[in-house]
Amino acid sequence: MNLKDLALPVTNDMVEWRVGQCGKGGKGVWVKVLCYITNRAIMNRLDDVCGPENWQNMYQEWHGTSQICGIGIKCGAEWIWKWDGADITNIEATKGGLSDSMKRAGVQWGIGRELYKLKETWAEVSMDKQYGDGWHYQKAKGNEYPAFYWKEPTLNGAKTTRPPKTAPQAPQQPIAPEPEYEGMTAEEIAQDMLDGAGERMNDPIPGEGYNDIPDSGPGPDVPKISEKQVKMIYVKCKILGIDPEDIKAKYSVESLNDIPKKDASTIIDRLIKREAKKNGA
Repeated sequence: MNLKDLALPVTNDMVEWRVGQCGKGGKGVWVKVLCYITNRAIMNRLDDVCGPENWQNMYQEWHGTSQICGIGIKCGAEWIWKWDGADITNIEATKGGLSDSMKRAGVQWGIGRELYKLKETWAEVSMDKQYGDGWHYQKAKGNEYPAFYWKEPTLNGAKTTRPPKTAPQAPQQPIAPEPEYEGMTAEEIAQDMLDGAGERMNDPIPGEGYNDIPDSGPGPDVPKISEKQVKMIYVKCKILGIDPEDIKAKYSVESLNDIPKKDASTIIDRLIKREAKKNGA
């Protein structure tokens, strides 16, 4: 076991990107993003370097507002611990605090420490609806900026200067999650979505968070939500006047497609019940 290998460079599949700052200026909408290592990447690195049986983690609450995490590695007959902490978040408070504190504890061992050297990073922006890997939707914020889509950079290709303006941008209206259904009734939207929604192959993705942190070795894969369920959530949100971004925030995901399948039925069931209550059923 060579502990120096914990600090080996991270790769694109080990990180996630989040919006740090965005706005609108003379050249249009701009966005700066921040890079974070994922909890699953930390666990995999510890498994690979130390072996699943030679590391463990421990959590403690700190003054009621923070969580601290310790990662212990067995060196010979002795366990060596390194600790760090994070404030409890406003969204899924306990899970968020545990997840962030483990990421910081991993940095204490050198895992992902080079990410702190990244300068402010600019992301590609599009005012048109985008699909595919790496694209994310950012909802509008009053008069500060309209809704837009942004694409995750790659670690090797991260831009530390603002991308040049490629074309004049006309004034934009906020982008609705499903603009092609504008003008249709809720019932027509629902029927169109359900008629055209085919079940997508469920590519397993790693789960993340304290509930699935294994005692040793990687945990089971978590199936993703189906396309049909994603469309059902969108239509129910439109009927009820709910912003889908609120659901993404509650489940700490960048896209509804990243919601674990086990949670999808619960979400849909609650939306259906709320709709029934609204209709006086």
